[in-house]
Amino acid sequence: MERLGLEAEARPPRAGKLSEALREALDALRACVAGYRLDDVVGREAAKRAILGCLAERGTAAEDLVGAYRVAKDVLDIYGRSAYSEGPDTGRSFAAVAAEVAAREEELRRLGALVSFLERLESSGYSHLRVPEGYRVVLEPREAIPEPHQLFEFGGFKVAIVAGGVERYGGVEVPREYLLDIHTARELLRQTIARVDEALGRLRRSLAEMYEVYRTYSAFGDAKWEDHAGTATVSFYVMERDAAKLDEILAGALGGIYVPRRLVAYKMGAAYKLIKTPPTSERWPYPIKAFSRILYMYGPPAPGEISPLPLVAFLFPFFYGWMFGDVGYGLLLLMLALVLWRIGRRDWGVIWLTTSAATLAFGLYYGDFFGLKLWGEGQELDYMTGVGAAMLFGYYLMALAFVLKTAQSVLSGDAVLAAVLHAPMTVIYLSIGASLLRYIDLPRLLYGRPFVDVAAKACNALADLCVLLAGVSWLASGIVALALRYGAVYLREIGGELIFSTIEAFIAATANVLSFARLAIVYIAHSTFTSAARSLLDLPAGFALYALAQFLIAGFEGFLTAIQSLRLIYYETLSKFYRGSGRLFEPFKLGQREPEGT
Repeated sequence: MERLGLEAEARPPRAGKLSEALREALDALRACVAGYRLDDVVGREAAKRAILGCLAERGTAAEDLVGAYRVAKDVLDIYGRSAYSEGPDTGRSFAAVAAEVAAREEELRRLGALVSFLERLESSGYSHLRVPEGYRVVLEPREAIPEPHQLFEFGGFKVAIVAGGVERYGGVEVPREYLLDIHTARELLRQTIARVDEALGRLRRSLAEMYEVYRTYSAFGDAKWEDHAGTATVSFYVMERDAAKLDEILAGALGGIYVPRRLVAYKMGAAYKLIKTPPTSERWPYPIKAFSRILYMYGPPAPGEISPLPLVAFLFPFFYGWMFGDVGYGLLLLMLALVLWRIGRRDWGVIWLTTSAATLAFGLYYGDFFGLKLWGEGQELDYMTGVGAAMLFGYYLMALAFVLKTAQSVLSGDAVLAAVLHAPMTVIYLSIGASLLRYIDLPRLLYGRPFVDVAAKACNALADLCVLLAGVSWLASGIVALALRYGAVYLREIGGELIFSTIEAFIAATANVLSFARLAIVYIAHSTFTSAARSLLDLPAGFALYALAQFLIAGFEGFLTAIQSLRLIYYETLSKFYRGSGRLFEPFKLGQREPEGT
């Protein structure tokens, strides 16, 4: 393909199997290029038209040929990144690292023996020793010494003074220069031992990680390299619902097939296993799934972790509309959503379509249209009421986050920690947060508001010392029960989490709840900006100036509102219960990219 210089828009293979599509394309290409010299630039250009005509006569379009070529290239690239040898090639890599570990261990043993021997000499009153020229000192020889020598015991060491020779006889030779200044040599050796020990630790960790990866992804995991010579393992993930289909494909494609190679038959087979740490693939209705674009910026959920995607799908438009509520701005967001949908950015189109609906709803509630009142000043929202409602909403949202944290502990198999730590911390948070809101006289601010008034009264009821004492007593009794059952060791294990959870509950009940006041404060800023913009209507060319000001306000406030909405979601809410440490499952499709939002 590259020698032919064929350029065309790739069309995915039409055949049922890639092998059939490639066979058809290659047969047609071989027949059509026969007799042409493709290494000659002039000849290649002259023959290209004739070759394309020949391919068309055989029912193979240039688009099909390019599509099959690119698909085959993608498959080989995936195979190169996903397959690895199970045979001696991999074994040699492990053996090389293991040999390096053994060499470092032997070096450490030798250095340790030298340091111990020098310490014995120094403790015996020797500061230096002179070994006659031509003689050597060997510690703990384990082999026969053919050269003239004398053996004796010193400080628990078997020492050999050898005349000549170069071998160590299975022992450790003491360099002559070490004996000239025993104290300095000992200190230098200790420093060397520390460096070698650190290097040895890194090598051991590297080897352990290699074996961990091997045991995780290998189809065999038995380290019998020679038994698996000529075998390769391809690691990949598949949706659980497609596992049965995978069995059928593997059985049909590999089971019992013999591939001739150099007149010898090799039987191909498939061995696969479930890998313990699979990636995450969530299944939600599409309008909700679109908001994964926002959630996955924080991180995909790990296997077994509660996914907050429905919560994010509700909170982002809700927060955005609360702060950006204006019918005119909602229409601008609707136009943005339609443009994004039109250019193929379906996920973001749905996100902004939902957000525009929330902005329109809040705009109708506020009575604003590009800063102009739709129906009289008398229906304008009281600002302090908005601040109080925002903090009350944040209070209950934080409570939901603590409940989800408790539920996550239970789902993770740590029900004891959930009952002893997270559940009482939720009660403590509810009491402290309610006391803060009662201190700022929240019931008076929200008095008479439908539904909100009921929520404020429930919050006020939780601002009771008895609720706080109940939470603290629950926590203390749980810790005592754990100490009696498991001992102080278990308490040390959860001590750090206890301190962290206490600080987290206090911050959530104070700073985080107060932080939700920004929902109303940003709208107050919006009212201030639009009120200033209305004064431009009294100037010459006032409408044009007003339109320009509204465009600038919409851009600035839109960006600011997005940042504040993400902060309230990521920091104030998700950080309380969600880690987002998973890996996203991204299916691979031959010859095409998966369209966004499908």
